[in-house]
Amino acid sequence: MKNNHKQKVRKTALPPGTLVYTGEQKMEQVEIHLIDYDSDSIHEKELKDIEIAFPFKDLPTVTWVNVNGLHDVTL
Repeated sequence: MKNNHKQKVRKTALPPGTLVYTGEQKMEQVEIHLIDYDSDSIHEKELKDIEIAFPFKDLPTVTWVNVNGLHDVTL
């Protein structure tokens, strides 16, 4: 009989909620894209730092932040 259980990754001695990337190691750069829009306009930006997106939360527009590269948990 084939064993269909995945091996669990041990993350012992860490506080609950600690981010630990358990996938394969990747060397790609993290990409952050911001899309800000309303009924009249749309603005798209590629960000180098996530903190640039923070002021958009106070605007009356809809803001979408897409992060490609969750392997970098320091982000």
